[in-house]
Amino acid sequence: MEHLYDGVAWADYRPEEREVAKNHIDVFLSKQTEEGQLPCYIWANETSYDWTQECVSVGSVCVEAIRQNPDDKAFLDRCYKGVSGWVNWLYNTRMTRGTGL
Repeated sequence: MEHLYDGVAWADYRPEEREVAKNHIDVFLSKQTEEGQLPCYIWANETSYDWTQECVSVGSVCVEAIRQNPDDKAFLDRCYKGVSGWVNWLYNTRMTRGTGL
């Protein structure tokens, strides 16, 4: 996920290829667990959930990709569901102090 924003950046440089951003995000959303965890990386035939490094939030990346693809309601729905699941997973598994941060 560290480079999830790369697809969005590419689509800003090459607007005619804005599908790249959607496809990049969809790959990660398609590997999301039922609990909402997103993979930390997908490499060839290997998907790992070990270490999460989110340099730019998944939600922010989705907002930018939606801005690039404003007419795709199905993509908006996939992003909303995926980001909601991710936030819930973080809340349930990573907020060990109960502070809301």
